[in-house]
Amino acid sequence: IDKVLTCEVAKLLAEEITLDHFGHEFSEDDDLSDQLVEARKTLGVDQTERDFELISKKYKDLARKYHPDMPEGDHVMFQRINAAHKLIRKELS
Repeated sequence: IDKVLTCEVAKLLAEEITLDHFGHEFSEDDDLSDQLVEARKTLGVDQTERDFELISKKYKDLARKYHPDMPEGDHVMFQRINAAHKLIRKELS
């Protein structure tokens, strides 16, 4: 941890990163629970769902539907679906 902090402080002092970026790197997401609620909404699962297999099934169905190569493809929605699945996977692992 000390080495990471030292490296980030050096970047800050060399003006390679901003103070805001530095603060963001070491702050916790205050709205993580809101992000998880939104992620579950995006995937169309209940807000209390913790069955990762069910969540992954919904993800795969939506990813197939919105894949940019498909007729109903939507690149932005595809990215949202992927981000939602990744966030929930992180939460449940």
